Amino acid sequence: MAGADYIRGFDGVRAVAVVMVMVHHALWLVFPAAVDLGRLGVSLFFCLSGCLIVGILRAARARCEEGSSQVGLELKNFYVRRMLRLSPPYFLYVTVALVLTSLWPARFDYSGFAFHYTYTTNFWIGLVLKGWGNNFGHFWSLAVEEQYYLVAAPLILLVGLAKGAKVMGAFIVVGVLSCVALFVIGVPWITIYTFPTVNFVLISMGGLLAIFRPRLGVASLVTGVVLLAAATFDPWTEHIAQALMLPANGVAMLLLGLGCPLVIGFIFSKQKSAVVAALEMAPLRWIGKLSYGIYVYHAVIPFRSVGGTAIPALWGGSYNFALGYALGTVMNFGLTFLVAYLSWRFMEKPFLNLKTRFEAHRVPGGAGGMPAYAQQRQLP
Repeated sequence: MAGADYIRGFDGVRAVAVVMVMVHHALWLVFPAAVDLGRLGVSLFFCLSGCLIVGILRAARARCEEGSSQVGLELKNFYVRRMLRLSPPYFLYVTVALVLTSLWPARFDYSGFAFHYTYTTNFWIGLVLKGWGNNFGHFWSLAVEEQYYLVAAPLILLVGLAKGAKVMGAFIVVGVLSCVALFVIGVPWITIYTFPTVNFVLISMGGLLAIFRPRLGVASLVTGVVLLAAATFDPWTEHIAQALMLPANGVAMLLLGLGCPLVIGFIFSKQKSAVVAALEMAPLRWIGKLSYGIYVYHAVIPFRSVGGTAIPALWGGSYNFALGYALGTVMNFGLTFLVAYLSWRFMEKPFLNLKTRFEAHRVPGGAGGMPAYAQQRQLP
């Protein structure tokens, strides 16, 4: 049963987002589509993460301002808790890949390990390869989140609660300006897409939700969904871009930057709505709980790529590529969920239990602890 600190609907958002990423990665090489579900899924993750992480950091700053804690202690606790949550499956994945590459270099041709071990995969993709590369491509978003923690955590803890919105605003302004500057100088789009400050915009938009906690209604939700649909369906994006005489990729990022906070903000503020009730269905909550492991492991789980040639059609004894690939994808999803569950049960959960040693404790005479919205489990 969820505790008082649980934000209803957020695990469901994680489930929807990670499935979007999986579907995108499963189909885009074989069935070219005009719908970029992967970009939408990652954008939802960024916005939700910003809402939760900024809330946690502001609660820590509140304890410092009331005299029940110190900035250095809170910063240490924050980084240790993030490490305990994120590092075990991440570094297991990287280390296993390194071992496989060392033992069988012809079969497992991975590269960029210096970037992966230092959470700079986005630079490896955007500045070195200028392409997605091998099965570490999806780590770019995890790198961006870590880089945001590195910069935002000390700033939020140092500047004070009254200036929190200004910090978020500064991140947003710098992100927009860097996006425009990179476009003007003509760097490849993948470099812009994976650049840290550009993606800090969405995370900081989520942070503003934690600061202001706006009361958003159904109109905001509908507007957000329409904006996200326009950003995800490429022909719509291109039509809008032509009308505005702007690059299509830039328009997509603008629409995502406006739509994600409206959708996440509605869920955040309307906890008793039918939408949140739907997101609270048991299967979605279960997938949401495992979403981090699913995201980390999904790119390397087999069967998706072999399904089209190794799984026979169900008639005539012949092979049908589309059917075989579809069955292979289903097998891929099932095995990914299984691996993610085993990872959660036997590796991640024991590490998570250690986080209690680095929690804030209520101090007599002070607020102490974290507000409910700041304690929600955060999965990038």
